[in-house]
Amino acid sequence: MKPALLRILLIALLVAVQLVTMMVVLYGMRDSTAERFVVNSQDSLGRLADLVTEEIGGFLVPAKTTIELTGQLALDGAIDPVDPVAMQRYMLAQLKANPTFHALVMGYPDGRMLAVQREAEGFATWLFATPDSGATGQHAVFGNDLKLISSQEWRKPAPFDPRLRPWYRHARAKSGLTWTDPYIFEPAQQAGITAAAAIETASGADAGVFGVDIETRALSNYVARIPAVQQGTAAMVDREGHLIAMSARPRPDSLVDQSRLPRLEEVGGQPLQDLFDKHRRMQGQREASAATLALDTLAPRSPPTAERNVVRFTSEGIDRIGLVLPVSVFGDRPSWQLIVQTPVTGMTSQVTALFEEQVPTLGLLIVLPGLLSVVGVLTLTAPLYKLHEQATVDKLTSALNRPTFERRLDGMARARRELEAGSSIALVALDLDGFKQINDTHGHGAGDAVLREFVHRLRARLRRDDLIGRLGGDEFMSAMRFDQREGALTAIEKVRYSVSAAPFSAAGIALPVGVTAGLAWLEPGESVSAAMTRADRALVVGKSIRKGRSYAMNGDGSLNPIAGASATDARS
Repeated sequence: MKPALLRILLIALLVAVQLVTMMVVLYGMRDSTAERFVVNSQDSLGRLADLVTEEIGGFLVPAKTTIELTGQLALDGAIDPVDPVAMQRYMLAQLKANPTFHALVMGYPDGRMLAVQREAEGFATWLFATPDSGATGQHAVFGNDLKLISSQEWRKPAPFDPRLRPWYRHARAKSGLTWTDPYIFEPAQQAGITAAAAIETASGADAGVFGVDIETRALSNYVARIPAVQQGTAAMVDREGHLIAMSARPRPDSLVDQSRLPRLEEVGGQPLQDLFDKHRRMQGQREASAATLALDTLAPRSPPTAERNVVRFTSEGIDRIGLVLPVSVFGDRPSWQLIVQTPVTGMTSQVTALFEEQVPTLGLLIVLPGLLSVVGVLTLTAPLYKLHEQATVDKLTSALNRPTFERRLDGMARARRELEAGSSIALVALDLDGFKQINDTHGHGAGDAVLREFVHRLRARLRRDDLIGRLGGDEFMSAMRFDQREGALTAIEKVRYSVSAAPFSAAGIALPVGVTAGLAWLEPGESVSAAMTRADRALVVGKSIRKGRSYAMNGDGSLNPIAGASATDARS
């Protein structure tokens, strides 16, 4: 059956059903129809909240991965965290590779601190000594190519003790990765959050605390680009109502007062503030009711549970719906709150007016709602398909985004365990060598063209069931299933080499770009995230050895180059 004919039949069936339904319960269904619109809008708002939370989590993933990778490399002896010179080189490379980072910091138990910060035209590093040590500190400036521009030594004490800073204290008080509430970065005087964790040396000694700084301004700009939130506004606040990120202007691009963080009521806008005030009033009423009930029944008072309650409210003369939701960051305590609001856009009033309107004839009264329903179905479903595509696929390259890639990979792993116990899954992290130079020399348009062509070439050389995901920037990951591991390494190296063998083309310019790959097998009983981390680690460590090759991470943590790499393809 032709698609056009099928569409006509479906529309005819829909109209016929509506005609019969409206003839029987024309006036009785008015209230239920209006309520259905409200429920649908509430469901959409809940999905929007999930999307914003997932996207923010995806924005913070590189910080989580970098800290976990640093801790593992220190334990393996690949880096020496107590050697400031070695750590400076490592932190510079990580900061260059992750444009969302503002700075990397390393605080030592004796009060020394190493800081690497992004500047307008490069990077700056500081090594602060303790005030009473008499040791020599160092300040250095590097260009975007990580070449040293200037360096000086001085005997000045650290301007502040890192052991007293929020990121250091949080990491010491909690095992594993932790996130601070927003605070003021010194000396930049910008609001931000820090992810940090205590790390140890290969011998198990305390090396200090390693942290990643992210400006809330950068997070706000990221949230503002999420298409789904552009009809309303979304904001993230801490437990005290300080603004972490916001989708709509005015955003916290600068501090209202340099001595403190901005609050939602200062820069968030009236609709969000009205919603947050109503939420706090409702929360207070629920807590008071729970306390009264506990007193009346002589039962111990239990803490209020986190509920996803969508509320309707009016702000600036517009009927709106909103949601305030506690948010946990990577399993940490739910210390943040997501606030989302969007206009109802008169859905219920349109439905009510439709039934109350005087129409010339009964025929028009019956036919018109049917036609409007058809148009409504076509119109309302179009944004859902578009939203689904935006939530699963990278817009630039059409590769899967990170959350979708991880979900698909988890499904692939389950299928292997249940149906194909003899097969193996290879995770291959891929990174474009020299990509930053292309952006700097030929512009971001040329870089975008290279990324699109790279994914196109890679997809053409993989099988239909293999996965391709963009993890961020010029870093990609592929998941491939093999019936046997023998010969798989050679096949993977051939794919890497064939993708980068020919120069890429952008605006008529031939751009030679190398590709480095890191491989890890998904072992039985191993989590998807752990295997991805090992593949990424193989890529990072391999690039530090020699670019333009493929490297395999063994089960014992050792790294082997895959035989067959072309010497002409290696580019430093």
